Amino acid sequence: METREIKRPDDEEREHVLVTEWDDLSPLPAGATDAHLLEDADALPTWDIARESLPSQYRENASAKSDKPQMDEPRSKAIQPPWQAFYIQSMLFNTMSATRSIEEVNAMLAVARENSPENPYGVLYGTRFLADLQNLIVHAGALSRYFWATQPSHRWRGAELRDAFQIADDNPLRNRDLRNAIEHFDERLDDYLGDGIFGNILPEYIGPAPESDGPPFHIFRAYYVDTVQFRLLDKTYDIQPIAGEVVKVHRTLLKMDQGGGVFGR
Repeated sequence: METREIKRPDDEEREHVLVTEWDDLSPLPAGATDAHLLEDADALPTWDIARESLPSQYRENASAKSDKPQMDEPRSKAIQPPWQAFYIQSMLFNTMSATRSIEEVNAMLAVARENSPENPYGVLYGTRFLADLQNLIVHAGALSRYFWATQPSHRWRGAELRDAFQIADDNPLRNRDLRNAIEHFDERLDDYLGDGIFGNILPEYIGPAPESDGPPFHIFRAYYVDTVQFRLLDKTYDIQPIAGEVVKVHRTLLKMDQGGGVFGR
């Protein structure tokens, strides 16, 4: 199949301020704001999403029988270069939102530590802080589905993306609980509350992890400051490794986007 490079509407080089890895909840360097995450929005390639076929420059002769594998065929299928930009942009949607939440959490912690060094967690705006952590988990779960498809007919795509991004099978993003964080959450909430709960019931909590031998705790969402973990219903997530992998994927996606919207290996 003949392929052609998709040229970006704007080839000018732009300077990016990249987010850092999750470094023990320390603030980002000066100048690292969330503005850079959207600075390329006006330069992204556009397509007619209502079009059912490829743009004319990639369209095969209509009278010729296509030798392209069908979607339900196994690993023999591959993401052709003209389509790679679609995957890059789709995944950037997730990483942009997740890294923005990482920046927000770091910024809130930095202000809290400066204004109240004795008890920084006591002055945090819990709802916003926990919402950003939950947003990180939700988008990390979405990335997990790209790399490890649940349907056998789409697992070829996960294998190709893992190869392109150099993602190993022991990557923290493969955590099945991440997928469960976005799949059927409404039903999980029904089941969690329908079992009947008693003891201490907290919609939000920021502090040390409750002792196992104490009174029962039922927490909608929480951040445990001593273990650096986020809890949502009955699942607990280690924030640092998940955030670190999201940032790595985000950086790779930016490089691919700036390199013409194709995978790099």
